[in-house]
Amino acid sequence: MLTYLSEPTQAQLDAITQACVQFREFWSSFEHMPFECNFAGAKDDVRALDYLDYEGLGYPSSGLKGAALIWGNVLASNLELVWKIGPNGELFLFHDEPGNRVSIWPFARVIEAQESSRPQFGRYGWLLERAVSHLMQFGDLSDQGTTWARGVLESGHQ
Repeated sequence: MLTYLSEPTQAQLDAITQACVQFREFWSSFEHMPFECNFAGAKDDVRALDYLDYEGLGYPSSGLKGAALIWGNVLASNLELVWKIGPNGELFLFHDEPGNRVSIWPFARVIEAQESSRPQFGRYGWLLERAVSHLMQFGDLSDQGTTWARGVLESGHQ
C-alpha cells in the first residue's frame, strides 16, 4: 500500500523531546500555577496548554509548533500511534492496524483550532476529544488504549 509517510530520524524525534523540555521549563517559570505539569505525555499536558491559552501566557520559543508536538505526544503516549514524517518534513501521528489506518497531523489540527472562533476556550481538550473519537471509530485500539480513550471522552477536556 502506498504511503506518503516515512520513518523519522532521531533528530526529527528529538524535536518532540525538546518541546517537552521547553514547555516544562516555561510552565515551572510561573509562580502559583494551578497544577504541576511535567509535559511527559499525560492528559494534564492538554489541560496545561489550554490554561496557557486561557490565561494568555503564551508559549516558549518552540511556539505553536511545540504546542502541537506536546498535544500529539499525549496521543502517541497513550494510544497506538507512532510518529512519522510527511513529504515536507512534517511530524505526523500514524496508527496502522490491518484495515484501520489513521493519520493525524498535529500542527494542522492545532493551527486550524487556533484560527477558528469556536471553541473559544479549551481548544486542545476539544481537539483531543475529536481525535480520540476518530480513533475509537476508525482505529483498532488495544484494551488499554480503549480504556484511556473512553476516560478522555467520559471526563471531557476539563
